[in-house]
Amino acid sequence: MSLIAMKSFGCTDLKFYEMDFIEQAKKKNMTFGGLETVKSQFSILEGAYSNEEMLTMLEESSKEETSKLVSEYKKENIEAVYDIITDKKVTSEKTKKEILDYRNLNWIKIMPELMQKESVFFAVGSGHLGGEFGVINLLRKAGYSVKPVLN
Repeated sequence: MSLIAMKSFGCTDLKFYEMDFIEQAKKKNMTFGGLETVKSQFSILEGAYSNEEMLTMLEESSKEETSKLVSEYKKENIEAVYDIITDKKVTSEKTKKEILDYRNLNWIKIMPELMQKESVFFAVGSGHLGGEFGVINLLRKAGYSVKPVLN
């Protein structure tokens, strides 16, 4: 979905942070993994959007909205990014729950076990950080101290 949206706005400088993190880990002979499988991600997407909803969302999205989102992302404004991507104009409550809330709740169940074994770096999409069921809030509710590492 993100790739289609980026291409539709004429993005030529595509950046895949996940791939960068994996490459860095490989160079340092570090282990890496995921909080969910690719198969589960496809299943989540299938449950979150109908084909019609996905096409409508792509048709109605605009360069201005994307520019605003990118601007807030670059300012590291987590709550503004969350507000933009969960706006009722573009995301139904069902989709928000499927794409963000349920996944975040599942990740928070997995993270403590991984963190007990060793120091861990978790990379998640910026949309997963804000909101009541955002990773930051859920970790704090679970008793963890969460501090930003700003650019």
